[in-house]
Amino acid sequence: YQRRVHGGGGFPKLLDCLEHPETCIREKALGILRNCSTTPENRQALIQCKGIPKLVKILSSPAHLLTDPVREYTAACLWNLARDDSSKVSAREEGAVAALVALLKDPTENVVEHAAGAILSLTINPENRDHVRQMGGIHHLVKLLGSSNEFILENVVGALKNCTAGNEVNPVLVRECGGLEPLLRLLSNNNENVVRETTLCIKNMAANEENSIMMGRMGGVSKLLNLVNGSGSSDLIRKVAAFALQSLGKQPHNRSIIESS
Repeated sequence: YQRRVHGGGGFPKLLDCLEHPETCIREKALGILRNCSTTPENRQALIQCKGIPKLVKILSSPAHLLTDPVREYTAACLWNLARDDSSKVSAREEGAVAALVALLKDPTENVVEHAAGAILSLTINPENRDHVRQMGGIHHLVKLLGSSNEFILENVVGALKNCTAGNEVNPVLVRECGGLEPLLRLLSNNNENVVRETTLCIKNMAANEENSIMMGRMGGVSKLLNLVNGSGSSDLIRKVAAFALQSLGKQPHNRSIIESS
């Protein structure tokens, strides 16, 4: 039915429904938009129909209109649209990053998962990494490192991995927000995706000398060595752990730990 919606000019009509006075109509329209925005062709069509600013506008509605389905479907739709390369700049300019950062504080886990996923996709763009910081996103992402929801963790750690890549300011802020300890703790997580993204984030964090020193003192080198040498580690985990150790090993104290292992 997705092709029929697109081919029949349904997207503009669905987007108009987002301003309908009846909540059930808005929820149904958002649910259809969420489902349709999973394909590249439909994402492009929705972006061209100014779908991003209209979705952002929904999130500024009065609280009584922001039902759980409205917030969840809107966040999911923004996540789908954020996967499209053409959305990376427009999403920032149209206020999507700020709206998504606000959703990181949502009490509903599905909403948080989708919002963090959208931020993960948008921070492939280097300028969005700075914008997430400017919107207060680093602080909220670090707080979510304590989540027990593995799907939230995957997206949150992935977003932090992106935000700390090639960026001098964000790794310092992650440390100042208390992010080092929970990141090192996640190296023991049972979800391989979480461990992989965490390891790559630690690799990025280690580009900052103070981070590298502190992570070494907090047992980070030993934890990574366990991943490299552990019988339960996949080849991919061993590989990314070795990359992280290479970064940490640039600091003399950490290098001595690695050499003596």
